[in-house]
Order: sequence, then C-alpha cells, then structure tokens
Amino acid sequence: MLDFRRVNKPDFRYSLLYRYVQFVHNHIYYRRYHVVNKHNIPPRGEGFMVICNHQNGLNDALGILFSMNGRFPVFIARADIFKIKFVAKLLRFLKIMPAFRKRDVGMAGLDNNEIIFAHSARIISEGDIITLFPEAGHEDCHHLGTFKKGFARIAFRAVELSDYQLKLKILPLGNHYSNYFRMQGKLMINIGEPFEFTELYELHKTDPNRAQYLLAQKARERVKKLMLDVEDLDYYDEYIMLCTIYRDTYIRHRPPRDGRPEKRTSIFCRIRYNNPGYFPNELEADQHIVATLDELKAKDRPAFEQLMTKAG
Repeated sequence: MLDFRRVNKPDFRYSLLYRYVQFVHNHIYYRRYHVVNKHNIPPRGEGFMVICNHQNGLNDALGILFSMNGRFPVFIARADIFKIKFVAKLLRFLKIMPAFRKRDVGMAGLDNNEIIFAHSARIISEGDIITLFPEAGHEDCHHLGTFKKGFARIAFRAVELSDYQLKLKILPLGNHYSNYFRMQGKLMINIGEPFEFTELYELHKTDPNRAQYLLAQKARERVKKLMLDVEDLDYYDEYIMLCTIYRDTYIRHRPPRDGRPEKRTSIFCRIRYNNPGYFPNELEADQHIVATLDELKAKDRPAFEQLMTKAG
C-alpha cells in the first residue's frame, strides 16, 4: 500500500495546480460559484471532518476544495480506483486516500483500513481536514441517498485512537447545481454549523454498530437541511417542473426571513433577498416548494396526484 504519511503536508506542485484549477472552476467552468455561510468553517489550526451530499462526481470534490478558505482537505474515496499503480500515485498527489470495502478487497483487505483510520486521526490532530461523501456514491439528481456507516467508522476510529479525548467536529455541507451536465451553470456550496457527537462516545464503547448508525442518521439530518432533497423519485420530474414554474414568484414575494421587519435590514440585503437572479435564493425557494408538495401529498393524496398529472 502507498505511504500516506505526508499526504497532508505542503506541496509546491499541488499549490500551483490548485491555483490554476481554482480559476478555471470558479470563473470559467461555472457562470456563478457561491459559497454560503463561510463563517461556519472552523479556524485554521483546528482539524475537523467534512461531509457532503454527492451528486456530481469530481465536481462535488472541487466545489468543496475551493470553499475551504485556501486550506487543502484530504479526501477519502473508495479503494477500487487505486488499483492501477500510476493512478494511485496521482490520487495520493491530489490528497486522496482509499477506503477499503469488503466487496472490493475481501475480509483480509479490510485490515488496510486501520492504516487509513490512523492517518485520518493524525491529519485531524495536526489541524487539517478529512472529507468524505457518506452516501458512498453519487445520485445524479436533487436527492439525498442513504448514509453508509463507513464515514462513521472513520470518525469513531479517530476518536478511539485518542482514547475518546478528541472532540471531533463534523462540518456538514450541501451542494446545489443549476445543471449537472453543462458548463456555465451555477453551483452553490452551503456550509452548515459544525457539530460534535460526544454523546455517542459511551455507547460506542459497548455497542459500536448502534453508535455508528446513530451518527450516520444525525449527520444525514444536518446535510438534508443544506440541500434540495426530492424524496419522491417516482414524481421527481414533476417536482422539478413545479419548482421551475413557481420559484421566481416565491422569491419575489416571500416574507422577511425569521419575521424580521423590512426596516431592520439594509436596502442591499432586501434587494438580494427578493432577487430571483441570486442563486442561493433558488435553493431556499425550491426547498419550500418541495416541502409544500410533500405536505399536500400527506394531507390530500388525490389532489396531489391530480397536480402531478398536470405537471407531467
């Protein structure tokens, strides 16, 4: 297995590549690239773990990479992409480590995960960032899949290696795309509040599987709030159609956030808040529309299905 002891260390070549790809990503590939709530990112010198929904392959990783205020997170990806030696070395240069699954390497190969867990704990203790996609696969649509326990195993192993002294922070992110398949679209990275899971430490000592499951559910709830999650995939196209139709109207006429009087906000904030051209507003509008449709489905199924028929 490759040596990952220096995977989080400064590298001049990586820094040069970072600057070039950052410019292309932020200003050429995307027409608009928004990072919202950057103040939630823990300060430099504090290590933490990033989790995010996974909808668009490599683009998701790049969106996260360029949202971290110039810090270089180390990503964890499935081990099967490391099979070719040249590719494995390239991935290590790009600050990516493997996570081994039984389906890929068998039971014996899972021992390699202990090495990766130890490196993850070290990287966090040195004030750097570990990044994972808990769905362990991308959805290709505005939908949040099931969170696998792999990321929770890594998180708890990092804590376990510190004899449960490490108060590991997990930073949830949500990505939101205007289009998955074309250049010059819009991308938003929505950064949530970091959270700890110290309340699960004692449970993990006696029932690790249960603790991992509860952490995965807790993390999924945090990420879900930061993205657009259309749960009803049978009517996915109809949901997206209705979001497209009603989005601008909702943004223009929505009330002040948290009930705050208009006079307490600046003119600039009021204009941007009700501006359909400001991409983060689209996510809030779509979340509201999807929640309203879900509520209608629960309360009046015939009316919901009639609406879906018209939208289709």
